[in-house]
Amino acid sequence: MTSSLIQPLFDGPLDIVGDVHGEIDPLRSLMRHLGYDDNGQHPDERRLIFVGDLTDRGPDSPAVVNLVQRLIETGRAQCVLGNHDLNLLLGHRKPDNSWFFGEELLEDGELVPQVLADEAIRQQVLAFLRTLPTALQRGDLRVVHAYWHDEMIGIARESSDAVSLYAEHHDLIEGSFPALDLDDIDQGLEHQNRNPVEKLTSGPEERPVQASGKTRNERRVIWWNDYQDTFCVFGHYSIPDGETRGNGASFCVDYGVGKRWAERRKGKSRKFNSKLASLRWPERVVVFDEGTTKTASAPSWIREGGVVFDVHPVMRDWQLPSDATQLHSFHVTLIGRKVFLEQQNAMAKVWEAVRPTLPLPPQAKWDASVNQAVDEDRKTWFLHIVNQDEFRSYVQELTSILAHAFTQLIGRDFTNPEADRYFHMSVANNRGGDPLG
Repeated sequence: MTSSLIQPLFDGPLDIVGDVHGEIDPLRSLMRHLGYDDNGQHPDERRLIFVGDLTDRGPDSPAVVNLVQRLIETGRAQCVLGNHDLNLLLGHRKPDNSWFFGEELLEDGELVPQVLADEAIRQQVLAFLRTLPTALQRGDLRVVHAYWHDEMIGIARESSDAVSLYAEHHDLIEGSFPALDLDDIDQGLEHQNRNPVEKLTSGPEERPVQASGKTRNERRVIWWNDYQDTFCVFGHYSIPDGETRGNGASFCVDYGVGKRWAERRKGKSRKFNSKLASLRWPERVVVFDEGTTKTASAPSWIREGGVVFDVHPVMRDWQLPSDATQLHSFHVTLIGRKVFLEQQNAMAKVWEAVRPTLPLPPQAKWDASVNQAVDEDRKTWFLHIVNQDEFRSYVQELTSILAHAFTQLIGRDFTNPEADRYFHMSVANNRGGDPLG
């Protein structure tokens, strides 16, 4: 057991690894490409974070557990509990976890090669999984296996044992059924959506309504498109490379390596479609087990165009202002749209004219970086404010300055940003989301 099921996330730069699913060789390959040695040491003092689902499907789940456990015990990694890991703790037999019970797995009549567990391995795996939290967090980052839900996180924070918490809520939910008129599907959804351990490790589900008004099954809820809070990295959903996997405040790092055994069965030995990946933080670069890399998808407010201005405190342990909610950073985006087609550089002209004259708080400094996720010419400007007490007042002052400059240089009054969308400012976690107010 752990002291709390919600644990502090390591400080410093991180490499967040997706669902491994018993694929020991891709994991070792990924670690090498990330710059780690066999003991998990990195020359730049980076550390590894695993999003859970270490086991099942792949050829050697015990080896993956052994490696991750060793990394955690030496302080070089952290890991959260996944739904496959939870199934083992609960003794729930699934086709994917037959290896744990010492049984061979047949798929379409063909043996899937897997290392089978004996009693000693079972006890070691269970003892290790029982120590894992359900989520990790720090000021700029959250990690969970399937779903970040504040209410469920709060419940889990008060517990130290996932199995006991699961059982407690399972019994409470079961006890509510006599007063409810629910079929088997709705009862299953009650367990899925009301049990905090289930919801954090498996995510929310719903009953889709078909034309007939009835359904025979449930489906997963794509929650990450609407998520707006501290940047959250998760796994679980096995999203193929190239498909949308987040909204700028969320990112799914599970690229489906759990399906690689099926590709190997067809004779494939390289350039797999199913991948093991890691998201480098804070760089937001994805590294794959075969050595390729890509930039994580840019937030929508960057993709929309214009000049982005971002202000955030550099202190990791800063406190929220009393009159703000979920305030972590803010950006100001000056967006050029079709109505300004004859002045395509107008937004940039506003920024270039104003930036050198902006008053800077004490110790503040400007940095500029090229946003390669958009194009090689667009720059993102960052203003680092060390003193958190000056943060909100400077946001308000900056807003006034930019609004005035916008009116003077563009000849358009800054009166209706929601309708015109020429000028937009928001205060949020990770540069997107809740308005300043």
